[in-house]
Amino acid sequence: MGVSAPPSEPAYLVDTNVVSYFFNAGHEAELATVGARMPLVAVEEVHRELLGDVKGNARAYKRWQAAGNLTVRPLLVGSEGASRLGRLYSRTTGRDLGEYASIALATDDPSLVFVTNDKTGHWIGARELLGERVLRFWAFLRRAQQAAGFTAGVVQAILLNTRSNLQRDEPLWLKDWLATLPP
Repeated sequence: MGVSAPPSEPAYLVDTNVVSYFFNAGHEAELATVGARMPLVAVEEVHRELLGDVKGNARAYKRWQAAGNLTVRPLLVGSEGASRLGRLYSRTTGRDLGEYASIALATDDPSLVFVTNDKTGHWIGARELLGERVLRFWAFLRRAQQAAGFTAGVVQAILLNTRSNLQRDEPLWLKDWLATLPP
């Protein structure tokens, strides 16, 4: 009987808001550290959204991504993912292309774990992707902190810049977890 290889580390397929939260807090270096320890991927549609960032992060993002911190992957024409994107997007009002394209890319690659803070994107991802392949931002931030070892201050700065989007959705474990981190 052969011995199977241990499962490889998943690649984290990040949505636009995940990258933006780090950049808005001025912590792109910390996200680069995360990317060096946990593979980060973005679908081409999310990459284009980040390049068009109206908050002024587009230039910094372009330099950051070019330094190898994030792999950009297209949906291949004729793939199951491309077909899935067409079906998913036909159900919408024309918004959330990045979320839908990410879910579609993950359809083609079971090693990808989709990370978003968008509630609708999370629910659709959970419905469309088999297994434990969707994370909300909270769980990703915790994994990222564990991988990169950044401090409570870094986590709080990121949360401060996301608080309006996340405050009503804060997990019960957040305060306890923050108390265990170095200042």
